[in-house]
Amino acid sequence: NNLVKNNSLLYTDIRQRVVECQQLLSKEVHISVNECFLSFDQIIYNGEMHEHDAENTKDPCIDSYDIRRVATKPYCGTKGPSELEYVSAYLNRPDVLSHLHLNDKNFFWSDVSDPVSTAFQALNSKPSISLLPDLLRRIPAVLYSGEYDLICNHLSTEIMLDNMTWNDEIGFSVRNGTVTPTHLWNVDGESAGRIRYARNLTYILFY
Repeated sequence: NNLVKNNSLLYTDIRQRVVECQQLLSKEVHISVNECFLSFDQIIYNGEMHEHDAENTKDPCIDSYDIRRVATKPYCGTKGPSELEYVSAYLNRPDVLSHLHLNDKNFFWSDVSDPVSTAFQALNSKPSISLLPDLLRRIPAVLYSGEYDLICNHLSTEIMLDNMTWNDEIGFSVRNGTVTPTHLWNVDGESAGRIRYARNLTYILFY
């Protein structure tokens, strides 16, 4: 998506950081390696942005969840989409709190909570590629990615799935050596994404 120009100083720096990340992952794989986030930070802070939007935004950066959009530093979109302000207003209404039986509690709904996020960070947990195969023997699962999402980018998800073995086959292959088809997904006559299915796993790419 042309976020980084080939052979630029930024490109060279990111390549070096990727090498360092791969060296760390070759020793032991965890779900979170701080050094591997450095290249991501370089892209969202210094990558190519829509010129008009960048000029009209204070401290601009690339939106982590939609690379077509310009966000504001330091969060760069990680606080969630702007529509969340309406969700917050609704969930904090007295009548809604009452229906949730939260009348007598000091409660305020927030879309992002640093203490909650920190409590859920199990930095030494096994990565999902180690856990999914066993889960898929027991239950069906759906994985999805957004086409323009950078922080949870679809290329990484697809590479992982293409190389993962589950239910005795690799990736979306079937026993006769072919791969399962990709189906277009249309909603109200408009193209909304692509869907693939194999052996209890459904993968959806949202446009």
